[in-house]
Amino acid sequence: MKEVLICTASGDKFASVRSVGDRLGFCVTRLDRAGFDTPFCKLLGLPVSLPGPEDLCPAPILYNAPELMVLHGFGSEDLDAFLKAYREQGIAPTPLKAVTTLHNLGWTPYYLAEHLREEAERFSRS
Repeated sequence: MKEVLICTASGDKFASVRSVGDRLGFCVTRLDRAGFDTPFCKLLGLPVSLPGPEDLCPAPILYNAPELMVLHGFGSEDLDAFLKAYREQGIAPTPLKAVTTLHNLGWTPYYLAEHLREEAERFSRS
């Protein structure tokens, strides 16, 4: 099943993304701060539990969850269709985006978000 997990403070943005998902037959789930310490394999209801990285730790108590979108089960055509519909709907870009892989299904949204932030910082300094 194709699923979009999104963390956003904007109810309008979530509704717009859900509308795109409904139109294309993708499930859209809102990620809240409480879910930021749960591995993606559990958030997605997968029947397996995958190990996370050795340095996986919980989010700090006062962690301000960033806007994040994670796409699961998408092939390249589905991804292209979703992103095209997202742009056509006029939805503001989501700064942190990723697709699930066997490598990151054991990660938590917190770990992924921090990994993506660090990666963006490295690229911006280049």
